[in-house]
Parts: sequence; C-alpha cells; structure tokens
Amino acid sequence: MKKIIALIVLLLLWFDAHSQNNFLRSAEEQAINLLKTQIVNLRGDSARLHNQIIQLQGDTTTTQGQIAAQQLLTQKFDAEKTRNAINELSEIGQQSQYLEKLRKNLENYGLFNDGLKKVIEEIVKIDENRIAGGIPSITAQKRSEILTVISKFMFDYDFRFSDYPYLSEVINEIMIRKYGNVDENISDLLNRLQ
Repeated sequence: MKKIIALIVLLLLWFDAHSQNNFLRSAEEQAINLLKTQIVNLRGDSARLHNQIIQLQGDTTTTQGQIAAQQLLTQKFDAEKTRNAINELSEIGQQSQYLEKLRKNLENYGLFNDGLKKVIEEIVKIDENRIAGGIPSITAQKRSEILTVISKFMFDYDFRFSDYPYLSEVINEIMIRKYGNVDENISDLLNRLQ
C-alpha cells in the first residue's frame, strides 16, 4: 500500500510539473480524481480485508480451499485453477459476503486480466506512434495519453487494487516504468498476463 501511495504522490507531483494546456490539465485532473478515489477505496478495502482475515482465522468453517482461492488473485491468471476454485467455493454450505465477493472476483479475474492486456497493447501502440525523446511537451502529452488509458481501464472495470493484487502489481510496474522514462518499452509485461 505504501508503494501505491508513493506512486500516486509522485504521479501528482509529475502532473503539477508537466501540465502544458487546458486539455492536458483537464485529463490530468480527471485522472488524479480517479486515483484519489481509488486511494480512499483502497484504505477502506484494506480495513475490511483485515477484518475478514481476522474473522476467517477464528471461523472454524474456513477451509484451505478458501485460502487457496484468495491466493489465486495474487498469482498469474490460470483459467483452470480459477474455475476449480469457483466450483469449490460454490459447494460451501455456509455462504457469506466474503465468499460471494471472492467468488465474484475470481469470476471476473480472466476478464480483468484480458482488459489489462489490452491496456498494455494500447500503450505499446502509443509508444510506436510517438517517441518523446526528452522533449517536455511531447513527454507530457504522451504521459497524459498513457494515464488516460490506465484510468479508463480502472473506471470501466471498477478496478480495485485490493481485489486483484497480481494485476495491481502489473499496473504499478507500468506506472513506475513510464514515470521514469515515458518511452520505455513495456511489452514484456504482456508475458506476465499470458
């Protein structure tokens, strides 16, 4: 969580230093507002997740299957393992909000994984069409386009960092690399999602 907050702070500082015109400033403000909302949601989700873990530790009906199902979201997407975990969760007699949310997250994992692949492919196309080469105006415009693509994914998919830890790591890696060098190639990150 500290990495995410640090990344967002850097992102906010970056936006302040690199805004070029009203269009870019507007896109940046929308992205910042979306990221601020995600931070608030992440803090709330983190507290809820902590409470759920404590509840699970004390709950004698908790199975190894539930823990394994939660662990799947911290790993590279595997359709067969995910399908098996969903089936196992469906067979648990005592249902709860936690189990329902976990099942929903697992059901959407493949969709979110595919959506993030499209994000990376779109960013790679942006990279192919424009090289900033250290020119401040092009760098700012390119960063804005990349951030817009990521923000659109987060908004369209109602993506929450705490629900999909593995995918969150990939998003963070994109942001870190592109913050350091907007022209850096990120196509290798597709391998983490295949």
